[in-house]
Amino acid sequence: MFRSVRAFSEWQGAPHRPLEEALSILVDGLHLEAASLILRKGDRQSSFQFPADTIAPSVPVRLMDTLGEGAEWQPLLVADQSSLLGIGRKEGSADDGTETGLLLLGTRANGLSEAELLFLETVFQGFLHHSGPSSDREAGRLDPAREALHCNITELVEARQLAEANEALFRELLVSAPVPMTLTLQDEIVYANALAHKLLGVPDGELIGRQSLDFYWNREDRKKLLSVLLKDSECDMPGLEIRTADGRKKTTHLICRKTMYQGQIANFASFMDISDFIRTKRALEQSEKQNRDLVSLIPDALVVQVKGRIVFLNESAVRMFGWEAEADLIGRDSLALAYPEDRDRVLQLRLSALAGKNAQLGNTRHVDRYGKMFDTEMFVRPVEWDGEAGTMSIIRDVSDRHSFEAELMRREREMSLAQEIGNFGHWRAHIDQGEVYWSEKLYRIHGREPEEGPLTLDQGLAIVAEKDRAMMKETVVRALETGEEQDFEIEVMTRRPDGNPIVMAGSIRPERDELGRAVAVFGVSQDVTDRRQLEEKLRQSQKMEAVGQLTGGVAHDFNNLLAVIRGNAELLEGAGTAGEAEQARLAAILRATDRGERLTRSMLAFSRKQQLQPVVTRLDRQVQDLIGMLGRLLGEQVEIRSRFDSGLWSCVADPGQVENALLNLVLNARDAMPGGGILTISAENSSLSPREASEFTDVKAGKYVRLSVRDTGAGISEDILEHVFEPFFTTKETGRGTGLGLSMVYGFAKQSGGHVTIRSVPAEGTVVSIYLPETGSELLPESRPRDVVSDLDGIRVLLVEDDEDLRELTAHLLKKSGATVFEANAGAAALHLVQEKGLVPDVLLSDVILPGGMNGPAIADELCRGQPGLKVVFMSGYTEDAFADALKGGADSPLLNKPFHHAQLVERIRSVLQG
Repeated sequence: MFRSVRAFSEWQGAPHRPLEEALSILVDGLHLEAASLILRKGDRQSSFQFPADTIAPSVPVRLMDTLGEGAEWQPLLVADQSSLLGIGRKEGSADDGTETGLLLLGTRANGLSEAELLFLETVFQGFLHHSGPSSDREAGRLDPAREALHCNITELVEARQLAEANEALFRELLVSAPVPMTLTLQDEIVYANALAHKLLGVPDGELIGRQSLDFYWNREDRKKLLSVLLKDSECDMPGLEIRTADGRKKTTHLICRKTMYQGQIANFASFMDISDFIRTKRALEQSEKQNRDLVSLIPDALVVQVKGRIVFLNESAVRMFGWEAEADLIGRDSLALAYPEDRDRVLQLRLSALAGKNAQLGNTRHVDRYGKMFDTEMFVRPVEWDGEAGTMSIIRDVSDRHSFEAELMRREREMSLAQEIGNFGHWRAHIDQGEVYWSEKLYRIHGREPEEGPLTLDQGLAIVAEKDRAMMKETVVRALETGEEQDFEIEVMTRRPDGNPIVMAGSIRPERDELGRAVAVFGVSQDVTDRRQLEEKLRQSQKMEAVGQLTGGVAHDFNNLLAVIRGNAELLEGAGTAGEAEQARLAAILRATDRGERLTRSMLAFSRKQQLQPVVTRLDRQVQDLIGMLGRLLGEQVEIRSRFDSGLWSCVADPGQVENALLNLVLNARDAMPGGGILTISAENSSLSPREASEFTDVKAGKYVRLSVRDTGAGISEDILEHVFEPFFTTKETGRGTGLGLSMVYGFAKQSGGHVTIRSVPAEGTVVSIYLPETGSELLPESRPRDVVSDLDGIRVLLVEDDEDLRELTAHLLKKSGATVFEANAGAAALHLVQEKGLVPDVLLSDVILPGGMNGPAIADELCRGQPGLKVVFMSGYTEDAFADALKGGADSPLLNKPFHHAQLVERIRSVLQG
């Protein structure tokens, strides 16, 4: 551990061993960490250093050496801080009679004085080369050199005592200094207090001898320090970064001064560890920067006001209010930013925040630099700004949001209105959640309340009719399993809580999450119950129309045949040449033609091709006249009841067809009550609204007279009910019905401008209602029957008929009555006779339907242009709707229904001739 000990001993000319042992004993005994032994004379200097726990020679120490245990060492000299730090001396005799001693010095910058050097040299000479035995000393016989030393040492002792006191004070100051301190000589640390060791993370005492450069984080800082010290005696370096023994970085505030130590320039430095301060400062700066960044990133305006004046605002506030910089608004009246009508509201929010120390939120309006008003949402809270109470307001421009909300509300209203008008709703089934969400309209369609909340998947499926559940589940599964975005059409029947069925049609589409997994099904469903019913009614109507066309065509051709049969049979019967047997056969032929005529009339009634003779009538009067006859027809087992409105409206109808229709309904009711029952006939006023009329096909809204027949019979099942108006459809036994009864009623009602309905409940009964249009006209007085004129002498008749047999028969009957007949099989032939041959007929008797592109009314129009007074009579088995206006009328209508009697033919021609 010692350095230059041998050199020191040799320089003194004394043996080496005793001094080295003595120093070793001193170090071990005192547990010293750092100390110095220095001897200097002129330009010669010897020094050696060794570790020591402390440098305190002023404290009594024990020297364990060959001089014996318990030897006390007393301070001989204590100098001030700039002088010698201390000397310890002991004289004694060893076993071999040699006197030994030891000198311990503290270091200093300016070295030793001449007196001190002389004293040290003399002491060491005395320690290592004593001049005589102890007896000489005891006898007072001193060596002259020793005597001189004794004389000169008095002043040194006094100086030493003063230095020792200063040394103790200085060391006490260094030890108790609250900051780390070091003393470096040529970059070597020669002193460091405990706090310096702690700062650098080095065990106590181990800094001595270390290079200060090892502890600089940046060596350039050391160069900078030395550069400053070359110019000035002091250097202040705040923020110096140092490196601890374990490699950690610390930030310090260094103050370094030049000083003299042992005659050399040394650096005395004090450190203040400001690492925590720097971290706190940097954290604060970072926090402030983050706060500034956050404030600048806030899209809302942030405004701080104190005493009504703006003291702070962010960039968003500058932009929101249309200014260029924050300085433009600092110091301004903060209420000037508010819309004039809302300033009291803003002020009240501030006062409430200040009074209650709570945040306040309110809807307000503000204005920009140019006076443009915009809707805002204002959040106000109390703050303390530079020691004064104020408020911080976060102002959010919600004008766009309000516009979006208004647009959203408009779209929601439109969607709701669209769903209401379109009678549809939407739904969403969440598979994972197991719930089905309905729109409000969908709840109403199904007769439910939205407050019921979402349905479970099982509840949603249970609403679907049992026959459609499997199809519903299959469609949902296909929608979920498909990998494509596509719609799946579906139509199912659901049921309301009251059991009424609803037909719902729509589409479903899968909904996927961000991973592409199908997690829900979205659907749109429309209530198409009415549409499907109307479509079914339309199909039924179209079917009835098609059957009616077919039936009417058959009836037309059949009427032509019947006309030929009847006409020839009447001719044979009127000839008087047939015997009794032949007369009976002719009567049978005529009866058969009568039955055929009734059959075709029913067929024409269904097809709405019969010729009606409508009049203004009161159904209550007409029905009352029939009730007596109906009672005899139904028998005693059936009780007939009637009910009529007291102020029953008049209606327009063919009385004969009304009676025929009523008779058919009564007979059907009787057959439905084989064991008897109650039959109710009623006539009531009824008004159909447009919505009610839309439930039927080809029915107009308005006023009607409703004639109803109700029975208490077996009723009709639903599957049969939809076919009852079809011609030839019957549930009666073979031979008991033709299947044309209700068909005729249906055709009569439609041809009269009304409609017919039927309702039936099995085991409860059936009610059939005929609706006939109301009229405001008064009842017409009954006309007297005309006298039948049987001869047509001198009357020229132009007969146009394409059926040769019927044309020949009709010509024969006319000629038999005295008329002159000109025949034509088509319109062109008739026009040829008149326009080319010069024929001037009195009457045109023409079939309505003719070949060659020219029907009966067209022929009549053409001939009447050249002969305005020409009388016209049409013949037809039925009439097309295109001729309805021209052909309808009362008893004088120019239409003769096929088949006709001879008398009917002559009567119709005579009636038109008489005008």
